[in-house]
Amino acid sequence: MIRSLVSPPSATPVDLAMFKQHLRIDLSMTEEDALLEHYLKAAVRFCESLCDRAFVTQAWRVNYAIFHTPIRLNYGAASLRRISYTAPNGAWKRLRASYCQVRPCVAGLEVLPPRGQSWPIVQRGNVNAVSIDYLAGFGMPEAVPDDIKTAVLIVGCEFYERRTKTEVGTVVAYHDTVEALLAPYRWNGF
Repeated sequence: MIRSLVSPPSATPVDLAMFKQHLRIDLSMTEEDALLEHYLKAAVRFCESLCDRAFVTQAWRVNYAIFHTPIRLNYGAASLRRISYTAPNGAWKRLRASYCQVRPCVAGLEVLPPRGQSWPIVQRGNVNAVSIDYLAGFGMPEAVPDDIKTAVLIVGCEFYERRTKTEVGTVVAYHDTVEALLAPYRWNGF
């Protein structure tokens, strides 16, 4: 399985103004805005990786060498966009949406062929024979739970305030807090 980001989220769960407010930086001070945006985006990616899910809606593609039953679309999959595959003759084909059963599962969505049917046969030896596009995330930033936003603020603050070597004891303390805030939204536990 190869998962790749097709279209990044249009915004972060926390905007720059809220991040600056959390850091107690005057909103009119703009000298470090680019650096703050960098830390904020890194904090979001860090928290998303801890949860193994997207926060703000983003488009993903997963590729397989063959169809699996069921196909599990993780990372907080919210909707299926498209399934394409390479037929044995090398032609690229698209499955009709009505061909698939889509149902929610713990980590996102499960996709199955219709009852009593199987997936189409794909070209052998092609590691990208099956391509599935889907949307993942809670929706827009305002739909992201406050616990996640708080964790992003804490991690972003750590990135900003500890630009150099970090003391071991402080890392454990902030990680415990972040993990506790993110635990309800993590698929596989900490």
